[in-house]
Amino acid sequence: MTSWLPVAAVVMAAGCGAPARPLPDRPTRPGAPSELLVRFENEMGSYFRFGRLDLYVDGTLLFMRACADDDTDCPDQMRGRLLHFGVVAAGEHAANANLVYHSNPVGFGAFSYIRAYTFRLRSAHSFVVRRGHRLELSVIAHERGGVTTPIEERPAVRWVERVLPL
Repeated sequence: MTSWLPVAAVVMAAGCGAPARPLPDRPTRPGAPSELLVRFENEMGSYFRFGRLDLYVDGTLLFMRACADDDTDCPDQMRGRLLHFGVVAAGEHAANANLVYHSNPVGFGAFSYIRAYTFRLRSAHSFVVRRGHRLELSVIAHERGGVTTPIEERPAVRWVERVLPL
């Protein structure tokens, strides 16, 4: 969970009588809007085939995509995908991502039992959008662990935030 608390502090140059300046993370324009940009990155390896993504922010469905089993282009279309871009109220928000991956039926050889695996990932993230700023939020599906990690423990989701002034 990432949190930000408003700071009512003033920076003043030590001993030189310089005028007080607001901290640099304060909005530069009064009443400036806030923006939210959400991306999805699919960093899963070849053992996993993308199946579905549902993205909610504050309980509202912002994006949904499901791939049919025979749609071979769908997983590639989801790499680096922009899910949402729009104006949002400044303040605290909550995002939820529900993902489904299937084991890739190619390349398992003797491990044919893996073909039947379905991986369901649920991830929640709290974030704060500051007034007059854009928050770029990335939802990244990735594999954790290494070659000794059991396949059912590899799928994971991480969230990355980047704040930019407008």
